[in-house]
Amino acid sequence: MTNKAMTLETISRALADQLLDPGAEGIPIRLVASEDDPVLKELTEVERGWIKAQGWKPKDGAVLLLPGSPGGVGGVLLGTGGKDWASRTPLLTGVLPSALRHSGGCSALRGAHESRSAVSVPGNSRAKTM
Repeated sequence: MTNKAMTLETISRALADQLLDPGAEGIPIRLVASEDDPVLKELTEVERGWIKAQGWKPKDGAVLLLPGSPGGVGGVLLGTGGKDWASRTPLLTGVLPSALRHSGGCSALRGAHESRSAVSVPGNSRAKTM
């Protein structure tokens, strides 16, 4: 195994390989700070009903897959436990890979729609695969 020095250039290239092209469609990951977070008001009535039926609360690291059609994943919610999450738990989003893997979310995301097989955080970079 070769030992490559991690330079800004190699890190940038590795990161670029993980991002979707601008304008590509992905499955949104929404960060939710509280039960009255405006993000939840933007969801459809069906999605809000799903959240209620699942008993999901936006606690630190709580993950919920939202249903999509036909039978796919329409989105992912990540509870932050408050608006100050970035200063309290700056690596909080790191729970996503494990949470999605344990919930069967990775296979569900891969099987969603071929054009929607990626996940994105609205307003941020878009990861190519899970």
